[in-house]
Amino acid sequence: MARAWVRDGLQGASRISFPLHSIRSKERKMRNGILIKLLLPVAALLCGVQPGWAEDILIGHVSGYTGPVSKDANDLHLGAKIFFDNVNEKGGYEGRKFRIVTADDKYNPAETLRLVGAMIGKASALLPTTGSAGLLSVIKSGILDRASLPIVGAVPSPISSRVLQRNIFHFRAGDRDQITALTRQLVTVGYRDICIVMSENPFGLQAGDLAEKALAGHGAKADCKPIFKIAPSTDFSGVIAALKSHPQQAIIVFAPPKAVVETVVAIRQAGVRSPVYTLSYTDHQMLIDALGQRNAAGIGIVQVMPNLNKTILPLIRSFQDDYEKFGGTTQPPTYFNLEGYVSARLIYEAIRKSKDASAEGVRRGLEQMQNIDLGGFLLSFSPDNHTGSRFVDLSVITSSGRLIY
Repeated sequence: MARAWVRDGLQGASRISFPLHSIRSKERKMRNGILIKLLLPVAALLCGVQPGWAEDILIGHVSGYTGPVSKDANDLHLGAKIFFDNVNEKGGYEGRKFRIVTADDKYNPAETLRLVGAMIGKASALLPTTGSAGLLSVIKSGILDRASLPIVGAVPSPISSRVLQRNIFHFRAGDRDQITALTRQLVTVGYRDICIVMSENPFGLQAGDLAEKALAGHGAKADCKPIFKIAPSTDFSGVIAALKSHPQQAIIVFAPPKAVVETVVAIRQAGVRSPVYTLSYTDHQMLIDALGQRNAAGIGIVQVMPNLNKTILPLIRSFQDDYEKFGGTTQPPTYFNLEGYVSARLIYEAIRKSKDASAEGVRRGLEQMQNIDLGGFLLSFSPDNHTGSRFVDLSVITSSGRLIY
């Protein structure tokens, strides 16, 4: 049929003179082009991709959406989402929308490594990771030494992850900064006998070692240093026995947020009333929900982000506005929501800085962001410095369930 059509066309166009094989070649190209256009949507659906998504700027989030840090992962995601929702509503970046692609590593370091590797070449950046072991597995593998995929934030931030890495950018004060500030404060108020409770993971053990050395430098001691293993039903009997056999003026707990809450519950149920302190990774609302306002009152939490209630700060005001508009929840915002929000904003500002939405563009843009003010939160990056902030403050839960700084 096609050949007859070509012949008939030529008979009616005798003034045109060019070879028949040229017409057949053009006919094949036209037919193939039509076929490709028809099959593209089908192929996209088979691959799980919807038309138009190829133009989206993909932002990855590899985190423990199930397991002991699930709340942190979801809070970080929501914080980033509300920022990108606001940007997308205003047209995105040069007409391209931002889309977050999540991957659940189940708090398993091997899965973290595999999923981060799968994001290379696809995502322009990664939102904060959760879990020290997972981040360290990525660093030790070297996969990000050979590619461009900036990780913008890490929770927690053990000292071993703070060595300059090409693709890792920290915007929260690290464990060393937090522990230095906390131990200094405890010694200043007169505490000398302090118990350090640690989970048996890289973060807990490294934090415990840092705290012990910091206390010794102030003339204080930590003779009580119980370690516990995180499990679906954690056994705290060893922790309780150590606390009761070593009189202490204060207790510092180093563990993932959910484990911190479980530890404090076990301590209080055992009748141990010493003041408890922990780092910025634990949400104060989790402690209040588990203990009640009365029993949670007085617990100290190191903070590395601006006060959520300080709406005089432009950053907090815009965060609160976007949370109310795009959050889709009646739950109050958390500090991990704010961290996700800041991570997303840094990614966006890096793209604007470099004028390049690729992973390398984000990485390069971040290194160009020196002495920037996000609206009451100051950061500074450079090719030789990937730790943007060392801001640290100490907060205490009040009897009304609020945090005071």
